[in-house]
Amino acid sequence: MKSEEKFFVSQLKLRNRHAFHKLFQTYYEQLLRYAEGIIYDADNAKDIVQGLFVFIWDNAETVVINSSIKGYLFRSVRNRCLNEIKSLGINANRNLLYFENLLNLGDFHEVEDDRAFEFKTEAMGEAIKSLPSKMREIFEMKYFQKQKHKIIAETLGISENTVKTHLMRAKEKLRSELIYKKIL
Repeated sequence: MKSEEKFFVSQLKLRNRHAFHKLFQTYYEQLLRYAEGIIYDADNAKDIVQGLFVFIWDNAETVVINSSIKGYLFRSVRNRCLNEIKSLGINANRNLLYFENLLNLGDFHEVEDDRAFEFKTEAMGEAIKSLPSKMREIFEMKYFQKQKHKIIAETLGISENTVKTHLMRAKEKLRSELIYKKIL
């Protein structure tokens, strides 16, 4: 950690409001976008990021930051998002592995660099959000809510073949979008 960052961390430990405000102003929006890219829920993402800042303020004396401040914040948000996903009954690693196989992403789950992980999750989230609304709804019901084709069809009042067609086209669109963004 740079000496400038060490000083900043020491000011946070002393509960310096100016240092905390600067930390919040510098990273809040970035962390919010990062969290939204992982959990695809703006309200939950906001709660997670705000919760991290509350935690830092409440535990300022005991928070240990060994790496860069930015690295600490992004890892903390990622971990909190994964914990949130797990608390919803979804195993994050299984989903990442599933999407890897679904879209042939390669070693998506073994990202060495936080920036690469952030870029890939944001790209995946943007690609999913870019799907036509009905297609996105069916895709999310299948892969996020783990619903069977028959249940999706009954819920939406469409045939199972329509569900299968939407899912097939969604995978093609996602694959194309991610190839275009050079993720694949």
